[in-house]
Amino acid sequence: MLHLAVHCANVLETKNYINETIQCIMEAWETVLLEMDNKLTKYANQQPEGSLSADFLELLVFGYATHEIEDFLRDDLTEKGVKKLANSIDLSYSTVESLVTKQLQSSGVNMFFFLNSLKGLSRVTYFFEPLLSCEVTQEALRACGAFLMKVLEVQQVIDQCVSDMKLFFSWLCIVILRLLQHDIPEEMTQLTPEDTIYLAEYLNSFEDSVVENDDGTVTKRKFNLEKVGQYMENRNLQQIVKSDPHHLWHRLLDENECLRNCTLLFPHEKETSLIQQRDKLLAAVDEVFKRPDESISASFVQDAEIICASWLAESEGDKHALVHSSFVANEDANTDMLVTTINHHEVLLLEFNKEFSLLRCMRLDLQPGPFTSEALRDDVYSKLQLVDLEFYNEGTLSLLIHSIAQNESKQSYFLQFALDAAKGKQTQHLMPNNISLLDMVYPCHVPDLMEGNNLKPLEGESTHMTVSGSRKVVTILSEQCRKMTIFEMEIEDDEDDTEMSQNSLLEISKESATSSNE
Repeated sequence: MLHLAVHCANVLETKNYINETIQCIMEAWETVLLEMDNKLTKYANQQPEGSLSADFLELLVFGYATHEIEDFLRDDLTEKGVKKLANSIDLSYSTVESLVTKQLQSSGVNMFFFLNSLKGLSRVTYFFEPLLSCEVTQEALRACGAFLMKVLEVQQVIDQCVSDMKLFFSWLCIVILRLLQHDIPEEMTQLTPEDTIYLAEYLNSFEDSVVENDDGTVTKRKFNLEKVGQYMENRNLQQIVKSDPHHLWHRLLDENECLRNCTLLFPHEKETSLIQQRDKLLAAVDEVFKRPDESISASFVQDAEIICASWLAESEGDKHALVHSSFVANEDANTDMLVTTINHHEVLLLEFNKEFSLLRCMRLDLQPGPFTSEALRDDVYSKLQLVDLEFYNEGTLSLLIHSIAQNESKQSYFLQFALDAAKGKQTQHLMPNNISLLDMVYPCHVPDLMEGNNLKPLEGESTHMTVSGSRKVVTILSEQCRKMTIFEMEIEDDEDDTEMSQNSLLEISKESATSSNE
């Protein structure tokens, strides 16, 4: 079971890596030809159908340009604009090619390795027959092989597009200079007869593709300058890569249907895009783990139900329910501890013994209570709300909170709360029993248990927090996750509480790359 769980974790992690890599690829190619496509589409919409390729071919073969295409090249594109686009496109293609050849291909190979290992486990029917199906894992392997073949196809298309773009833009620069009656620099190479033939085929393919709309109708594609973008769309390819008819392996597959349908061979689906092939792979992987999910879930029986909170319908002031939790195993006390939020200013701390026969519970409230001192009843403490929480260690709970005081902006605070201060406030409950803790546990107000002002003010509006008691480090994200602040925690010899050292601030202005706007 553990061996299968490790393979499952590896497969799921690889799935996430593939999705993130494809997302990076999509972001890299989105700006490849945005301005060029817009201008060419606008020009193509003003021309009769089929005239776009004809005009460019006429310009290439006979050197004659119509008035429309002459104005378009001279005024809209310009020589500087073409060179700028060429440099931008070359950089974007280099980024895409690096992501495809390194990250995406390696993750696909890793996925194939993990699925092949699962197939080996599925053949050990004595142990894994209730969990794995050999036929299903084989289909997942075929889907992974088809995905790898599609990745290799994308690599070939990228190499071809880079060559096409360089030739196309070089020719455009020469044409624009001739239209402006300028001298052509010596560094601009002239087209060879082979380049002319190749460029003519490329220009002739401008309007070859068609697009199938959502309603089932088919329309002619206005203009398509590059072929990589179609692989990033969730629909069939508009321009399919032509295969070599003289290739012996292709001829063998075409002539033998039994070999073409053999499950040991990986299919090459030429019509599908990379996104479609990725979705097929992920669906096949999910099907592999469908049987373990059903088999393992069927062996679990609910022993008891513990109700920690009851969320009401969203009010006008609350955008969403705040749900945060943290878990830690207390080895010294031989217990498991869980803390969870029950509203915007209260948390519930649960402590189970190892036999799960006894539950200790306490309810912490950030708001001042009826017996809170006047010094802690100011406007700041009355407006405290939870943002994030996490166990610092077995005896300390870290809280990220903010206060919305009257006539003031939102202020974030950090609080280290020692759990020993509230040990006497715990209630005990026998298990297994159905328990509604909200009706049985009374709140314990945090300001009553704090010694002095333990709230540490932070700069900016903080949104997330993570802590490590073993490393004595606290990391806080602020300013919409664009700024990461790292604090080093120190324990003074003459104090029991863990405090934040203001002198040990580690490069608090580390810019994070998590913002999608930058």
